[in-house]
Amino acid sequence: MGKLRHRGGHTASEVHRGCVAEQGFEPRTPESQSLITRHRSLPSRAATKTFLIHWLHFPILFIGKVQSAPDVVAHFGEDVTLSCLFPSQSGMNLQRLTLTWQKERAGAEALVVHSYYYGREQLEKQDEAYRNRTRLDPKGLAWGNASLTLRDVHMQDEGVYLCHVTSELGRTSERRELRVGATFSEPQLTFNLSSAGVTLTVHTGGGYPTATVRWLDEAGRDVTAEGATEQQVDEQGLYHVTSWVTVPPATHSARLTFVLTPRVLGAPITWPLSLQLSPGESRRG
Repeated sequence: MGKLRHRGGHTASEVHRGCVAEQGFEPRTPESQSLITRHRSLPSRAATKTFLIHWLHFPILFIGKVQSAPDVVAHFGEDVTLSCLFPSQSGMNLQRLTLTWQKERAGAEALVVHSYYYGREQLEKQDEAYRNRTRLDPKGLAWGNASLTLRDVHMQDEGVYLCHVTSELGRTSERRELRVGATFSEPQLTFNLSSAGVTLTVHTGGGYPTATVRWLDEAGRDVTAEGATEQQVDEQGLYHVTSWVTVPPATHSARLTFVLTPRVLGAPITWPLSLQLSPGESRRG
């Protein structure tokens, strides 16, 4: 039901398309039925733009089947739109429409994220975590668009969301899995001289979720085990990584590469380091 396309270079684009179709039918796509939501880009080294493109569909009855789409990746602190489309027709009576967005919870009743019943929003049972953070497009409902915008995304927003719609044309349920990511900052390097050699330490932070760290020598061999890596979590749930490796004192020069690979957002950070040792001197090249 959706395609995820990654483009070359350091920019990744995610394209989500929601379209309910059936052989023998042609979709009706007037300009008023096309919605495009564009999210702000990240810093240039790991710029990410997200486009959610919805082609609102035509009146075909779907009952009981949950439609799934590729995971939606949201940027920490940004807004994100979770798409949900349902059969519609011109002049559809919204007074007979019910819409509920829920978030699944393991071993517990699903949280109410947003509700719309019989022509108006019903937020009395909305979970406190989503208060004043959700929005529907009232005009879009008339065209079969029940997409939900979630503001200021937190780590706790990760999970599976269900959209249930009942109208005079039938029932539709769609499933969206939301993942949250934050890019790590530019690495900072420090070094320390001791009898054991020169210890190179790299620090980066503000990322989510955790990342993998590797150190490679000049020949491309993995020498991560010759050092250590620590990852700490701050009060916002963001990760801070400190990793170090020691160059023996007998080594007059060394070329190492620090590689940090995020799990969700951005390309790997690759940082080549050249170390030249002389009496009383050590520097990064």
